[in-house]
Amino acid sequence: MRKIEVHKRNIELFGEDHVNSQKEFFAWEYESVEKEANRLLDRYGILGLRFDLLPGREEDNYLLPYLPNVTDLEVVKEAFFENVIMKEELTIIVCEHIRPSTQLLNFVAEKVDDEHIFIEYSTAPVAQRHMYDDPSLLHHLAIGPNNIVFWQGYCQVRSFRPEYTWKLGLDKVYKLFFMSGVSEMIGTVLNTKRVIVW
Repeated sequence: MRKIEVHKRNIELFGEDHVNSQKEFFAWEYESVEKEANRLLDRYGILGLRFDLLPGREEDNYLLPYLPNVTDLEVVKEAFFENVIMKEELTIIVCEHIRPSTQLLNFVAEKVDDEHIFIEYSTAPVAQRHMYDDPSLLHHLAIGPNNIVFWQGYCQVRSFRPEYTWKLGLDKVYKLFFMSGVSEMIGTVLNTKRVIVW
């Protein structure tokens, strides 16, 4: 599925408050790219650039470039021409970038049963896509109404009631998970306890 389609689906499932700002542009839309980049730079002083395949292409898009921490319009221009104009097969997505200093943790949550979820998370100050770069920094727990021990893959995990995980913002992840009816959720919890779903 194309990244922008995942983004639209996440807005439908979780609401705009839980999805970062992303806009997709095609090769003939550089003026619009610059306008959106200026808007984000003026507002946050930083942005991210993602790339996606043109509609109708089915290849895996996970390995396409991602440029975080962009603070200069020249970088936007250079990345656009290098990746969209020259390759003729990509679109550019200008997105709100989450500064590592503002994030509490990154997580992957999976449904265990009708009341419990398993969460793997990292408090390392890295982008969510780099959460697994150092497995020694990963933590595991389950959340649900009952104090149960689960075997999840290779590890034994105890379940905690949602209210016991509020310091990590995982109570909000739990609530959002079951409100949306998904079986898996990937995201970031900010220092403000705002949950961003990727």
